[in-house]
Amino acid sequence: MTSYFYETYSSIVYRKVFYPPNPAPSFIPQPSYGIGGKHLHTVGNIKQNMIYLWMKNKDAFWMIPMEFNYYYTRGYIWDGSAWNYRHVNNAAVERYY
Repeated sequence: MTSYFYETYSSIVYRKVFYPPNPAPSFIPQPSYGIGGKHLHTVGNIKQNMIYLWMKNKDAFWMIPMEFNYYYTRGYIWDGSAWNYRHVNNAAVERYY
């Protein structure tokens, strides 16, 4: 997964303050329990809470959203061993849990 965005000093400081303290859960939720991801940016109560994303290209991963807008969601994505600060295109999200 590739991320292309400009980082300012304030965003680096922000990321250090809110860095996730624990690894992602080892379980994977079933997609049938997920909610459609078309309007992920409108769901404010998931900010800084761990969610599981299923993408339209069949990728799936844990994420802690930190910032939203209409086009993308930025946050920490679990790659299996560490949290990485990235963004995902909201249009590419199929479902989330």
